[in-house]
Amino acid sequence: MFLTSGQRGTVLAAFFYGYFVTGLFGGRLAELYGTKLVLGGSVFLGSILTLLTPITARAHYGALIALRAVMGLGQGVAYPSMNAMIARWVPPIEKPRFTAFVFLSSCLGIIVTMPLCGLIIDSFGWPYIFYVSGVLSLLWLGIWIRFMHETPAAHPWISKEERDYILEGIREGTAGKKPSRVPWKQMLASLSFWAIIVSHIGNMFGWTLLATQLPTFMSSVLGFSIKDNGALSSLPFLARYLGGNCLSWLGDWILTKGWLSLLTTRRVFTLVGLCTPGLVLAAVGYVGCNSTAALALLCVGTFFNGAQVSGYISNMQDIAPNLAGTLLGASTTAAYVFSMLSPMVVGVLTPDQTPGQWQTAFWVAAVIYISASVFFCFCCSVELQQWNFGAGDDTEAGGPKAEGDILLLEKQKLLLITEGDKEETKKISI
Repeated sequence: MFLTSGQRGTVLAAFFYGYFVTGLFGGRLAELYGTKLVLGGSVFLGSILTLLTPITARAHYGALIALRAVMGLGQGVAYPSMNAMIARWVPPIEKPRFTAFVFLSSCLGIIVTMPLCGLIIDSFGWPYIFYVSGVLSLLWLGIWIRFMHETPAAHPWISKEERDYILEGIREGTAGKKPSRVPWKQMLASLSFWAIIVSHIGNMFGWTLLATQLPTFMSSVLGFSIKDNGALSSLPFLARYLGGNCLSWLGDWILTKGWLSLLTTRRVFTLVGLCTPGLVLAAVGYVGCNSTAALALLCVGTFFNGAQVSGYISNMQDIAPNLAGTLLGASTTAAYVFSMLSPMVVGVLTPDQTPGQWQTAFWVAAVIYISASVFFCFCCSVELQQWNFGAGDDTEAGGPKAEGDILLLEKQKLLLITEGDKEETKKISI
C-alpha cells in the first residue's frame, strides 16, 4: 500500500485519536481495580492488533486508521496505570529515579525495534515487523503476569524490613481517607494541576514529532538507507534513556545533599528537560545534510529531555500520590489531544521533505517546548494538595492525621489530648 505524506501522518495520528480518550480513565481504573488487570489488558489488546496490522493494511486505508485508533484506546491506560502502581510501591525520595527507569524503558523498545525493523524489512518484508512485535509482546505479558504484585503487602517474597520501609515512606501522602471519587472541580481550579498539564502537552508534542517523524527526516533529508536508518534513528532514544536515568539520580542526590529545595529542583529539571530539546530541534533544521551534526544535536537534546522525570513528572507524586494514576491520565489525555496533531502538522509543513520545510516544523516544536516549561515554573507547587484526599471530604491538604495530631474539619477542630491511659477529646468550634 502506497501512502502520501499526508496519509502517513493521518495513519500515525489515528493512534492518538483513541489514546487520549482512555488515558483519562486508565489511572482511575488502576486505582480501583489494580494495575495487573488494566495494564495487562492493554498489552494483550495491543499485541493482538499488532499481529492483525498487515492484514488490515492490505484490506483498506480506512480500516488501518480504525485499527490504529482502537489500538490507541487500549494503550491509553498503560502509563497512568503504571503511575498508580509507583505510588503504592516507591518511597518519595526514590520516585524520580524509579520513574525514569520504568517510564523511559519504552526508549529501550524503540532502540531495539528501529534497527530490527530495518533488518526485518530488508530480509523478509514489512509485514514481519508486526508479526515479530506482536509475538514478543505476548511472551513478555506472560512473564509479567507471573511476577507482578499490586502492593508490598501482597508480595509473597518481600522481606519484612523492605515492606516496612516502603509502607512508611509512602504513608504521608497515601495514609488516611482515600478519595471515593475524583475531585475534578478542585483539580481543574488548581494552578499546580495546570502546571503539570501544560508541561506534558509541550513535552509530548515535541517527543511525538521525534518518535513518529525522525525516520522520515533521516531518510529524506540526511539520506540514510533503510538499514542504516533503523540503527542510527535509535541513537537519540538511547540518549534519552541514559539521560533520564542519569539526571534523575542527579536530582535525587541534589535533594539529599540539600543543595536545592524540592520546588527549585522541580523547576530547574523541567526547564532543562524541555528547553534543551526545543533549542536543539531548532538548531537541527540548520545543519543541512550534515548527518553527523544532526545526530549529535538530536542526541544532546534527547539526553537532557530525560531531566523531565525529576521535573514535572515527579511533581505529580508530590502533590497528589493518592491520585497519581488519575493525574497522569488527565495530563496524558491533554498531551495527546495536541500530540496527535504533531504528525499531521509535520505532514502539512513538509510536503516536499525539503530542509527548509523541516526547519519550520522544528521551530514550531521548539516554541511549544519552551513556552510549556516557563508556564510550569510560574505555576507549579510541591505542597500536598487538599484534593489528594478527595472532594468535599472532611480533610485538608495534609489529610487525616495520626492520634495526637490536630484534625481540621469543615466546621470544627478536634484537639486530642492523651493523659496516661485516658484520652480526653475537646471539641472546639471554629
